Amino acid sequence: MRALAEAYKSKQERLEEEEEYFKTMESENNSTPKNTESKEETLEIPLKKRKFWDNFSTIHAKTGFKIFFMPLRLLTYGILVIGILILIRHQLFNITAFFSGLVFANIFVILGIALRK
Repeated sequence: MRALAEAYKSKQERLEEEEEYFKTMESENNSTPKNTESKEETLEIPLKKRKFWDNFSTIHAKTGFKIFFMPLRLLTYGILVIGILILIRHQLFNITAFFSGLVFANIFVILGIALRK
């Protein structure tokens, strides 16, 4: 959780720095009036691309790999896979029940988090 909070914090700081940078660029462009409409259009396109690709930084990738390979989480995944294989072997595995259970469990978790706040 701390790693996620730090990753989110760094992303927020990066977005604030980008906004400040583009504000200064916009003020410099406004001080020398040339073809302002075309400059504003060219600034908007890279800004959208930059915000999208910032989500794929190495910091986020490292944090994601660390969280994925936590021992308790790997143990849980192993138990889930072994349980599914046992149910398949005994012909007791019902795919629709499994996926509906996953969907409803996620909905209850999200509602619990939303109601807590």
